[in-house]
Amino acid sequence: MNDEPGPEIARAVAAAWPAGRRRWALQGWRRCDSTMDRARAWHASEGVRPGAVVAWHQTAGRGRLGRRFVSPPGGLYLTAVLPAPTRLAQAHRLGLAAAVAVRRAVAALGGPELAFDWPNDLMSGKGKVGGILSELIAGPGQPEPPVTLVGIGINTGPDPRVSDAAAAGPAAPLVMDGPVDRARLAALVLTDLDALHQVGDRDGPWRDVLAQLEACLVAGGRHVTLRLHDGPVVSGRILGLSADGALRVLTAEGRPVEVRHGELVRSV
Repeated sequence: MNDEPGPEIARAVAAAWPAGRRRWALQGWRRCDSTMDRARAWHASEGVRPGAVVAWHQTAGRGRLGRRFVSPPGGLYLTAVLPAPTRLAQAHRLGLAAAVAVRRAVAALGGPELAFDWPNDLMSGKGKVGGILSELIAGPGQPEPPVTLVGIGINTGPDPRVSDAAAAGPAAPLVMDGPVDRARLAALVLTDLDALHQVGDRDGPWRDVLAQLEACLVAGGRHVTLRLHDGPVVSGRILGLSADGALRVLTAEGRPVEVRHGELVRSV
């Protein structure tokens, strides 16, 4: 399926941009392979920052660990290109800040209060209505200066499970009163993320982001089983988030551990 540029999408997001906020470069697509890949190529060729690629349909969207992010027509899929923090090791903070930005934007449009499913999903009830993927572009052979790509997918369209139930997993549509104004939602998310991007270098705003996510943390205080990326399984009670955004868990043996790379398998 061929990609289809959508300049009218960029114009609609620009028209919905809140007054007085810093303007971004915008690129729109009715259909593309991946906004993350488009943003990376755009930055490599033009050095765009801040900027965003916004699409209504992705044919090769992806999530964590290279998994497919089912992205049917009608959704909102975007990737922001932001200056990387001075301390590159803290670029991951922008992905968590994006979760706050999406929650606030959905609420501003009268949508449900979303919960945060560590490390990168947004939930409404038991359904995953959004996901976030951040990547640092830095180092030898990469364009200078370094940037962080923050990919965001929000299921504003049909149920992704209809397109591919196996790949969609717990995905579900975002249910709101009436049609979702995707251009306005995109503008609200991006301008809030712009205001929050300082979390990479400033600890005060970062602590505020952590506090907001802890307050809506899925399975907070409950017993969970987590599978680490290198294979082991950790079981225990979720205590909250650590100072660097890791998940704090108290194991059955009474030993506190911090999980930085893993995923929730089960909660009770």
